[in-house]
Amino acid sequence: MYKILIIFLLFSFNVEAKIFRNSYVSFELKKDWSCKLENTSWVCVNSSKSKGSNTAIIILTAKERGPADSLSLYEAHLKKPVTLKMKSKTKISKILNASQRKINHHLWIDSLHQGSESLNFWTRYLATTHGRIAVLVTFSSHKNFYTKYSNEFIKSIQSLRLINQKSKNFRPSELRGRNESLGAPVAGILSQNINIPDEPVIQKKKSSKGKILGLLFLLLSGILIWYTKRKF
Repeated sequence: MYKILIIFLLFSFNVEAKIFRNSYVSFELKKDWSCKLENTSWVCVNSSKSKGSNTAIIILTAKERGPADSLSLYEAHLKKPVTLKMKSKTKISKILNASQRKINHHLWIDSLHQGSESLNFWTRYLATTHGRIAVLVTFSSHKNFYTKYSNEFIKSIQSLRLINQKSKNFRPSELRGRNESLGAPVAGILSQNINIPDEPVIQKKKSSKGKILGLLFLLLSGILIWYTKRKF
């Protein structure tokens, strides 16, 4: 029975999923997401949401491999917190994880940060090198919605596959320059493509003391009305 349930869940996801593929990577993505090329970066958002109401985004960027592109340097970089500069103060990101992991027979650096690209966003980084290129895929969501998207992100990450650079579909025009930083465009693309909601308003619960006083007031009012009618 357990095996049948697992097969059913996998089949259900596959029915809802599609394969995204660009010049250098492919992965499974739910059908209600759409991807477009912006300059040299691919941007994927949930297309079922109206414009300006997206709370999650996937960004893919690649560059020609240079001296600063190696797994050890990526891991060291992602183990350092990021400082976000705001108008009146600065915030330092929290690092939940930064380690090497193998995905479909290829080694990646996998790291999860809170507040590294935008104050209230969680971002998961997948970085690697492959032949003459370096690849970064980021999965970001507002902290209030990360639980909603985390399973989708996990399934997409598990399906990540690098594409042979000798393929006829490989397009060098999608790559950034050798001396550029791999992750530089992420923060700008995130702010331009998705709506960052305000902090939720937490309504204060009425105290039990207030409720009791209200009930007593209604009770006394009822007694007073009954007594007045009886007297006359």
